[in-house]
Amino acid sequence: MELGELLDEGEPDADAAEDLFSRWLLRYTREEIMQLAAEHGLMIFPVLNVPDNLTSKQLESRGYWQKVRHEDIGATVTYPGPPVRMSGTPWAMKCRAPGLGEHNAEVYGALGVSQSDLADLQTRGIV
Repeated sequence: MELGELLDEGEPDADAAEDLFSRWLLRYTREEIMQLAAEHGLMIFPVLNVPDNLTSKQLESRGYWQKVRHEDIGATVTYPGPPVRMSGTPWAMKCRAPGLGEHNAEVYGALGVSQSDLADLQTRGIV
């Protein structure tokens, strides 16, 4: 069934419309679909996964990704940067993200867990 046939039937069936659209999408690459959408003023945007985002030309051109050195693990880790850029109050990476369990004493202490109980939980591999 083509689009004209679907529309000639009156109220289109949602499953038939989804099937038609899915088959249309499969004919093109994501880049081709984005180009067609831009040419026709359509608001179609891809859903990106992590690797897509890490290689995004748009995010790269904005300087979005920030490289942060983690001395404790001897590696540089890529972090997301500012969601927006503001000249009056520029965003800056202040420090690395905490390591796994790095702030357990503060967090569990605030919850009322004693140092000895926390040490026991750590020994047992619970935290």
